[in-house]
Amino acid sequence: MNISSTDVLTLEYQGLAWKAFKKTINDQVKKVNKSNVPKIARKLFKYNIIRGRGLLTDAIIKEQITSPSNAPVYAALILLLTQNSHKSLNELIAIQLLRVVLDNYTDDNVKLAVELLKECGEKLLQDNHQELDSIFVILENLLPEPSLN
Repeated sequence: MNISSTDVLTLEYQGLAWKAFKKTINDQVKKVNKSNVPKIARKLFKYNIIRGRGLLTDAIIKEQITSPSNAPVYAALILLLTQNSHKSLNELIAIQLLRVVLDNYTDDNVKLAVELLKECGEKLLQDNHQELDSIFVILENLLPEPSLN
């Protein structure tokens, strides 16, 4: 297929390109598992995830809701992405993931939340102080839980 520069400017082409971009991001997020988190993070960085951060956020949240047992995997992916590019993800994905992880709390999920806060906490404090406070309230309420070590 031969595409001219005027074809690239059409709404139809841009719509098709955006759909392909969305599908690529969704496919990568669906493929992520414990053994391939760094590989998937590298693949996502090959795309313009700053431009598509909303798509990435939606894909991760959708997969997190579908597979809550994979919360540590999605958190690890977010951690790798935010370590390498603080502009790539909206701070709300970190807050939403923290809420999901802490709603289904286990020792590992609480440790995961603490690690995510270590990495993203300063940015969350600057950009979303009230939401961060609500996460700390949840953590504070979990302290007396006998099921946690």
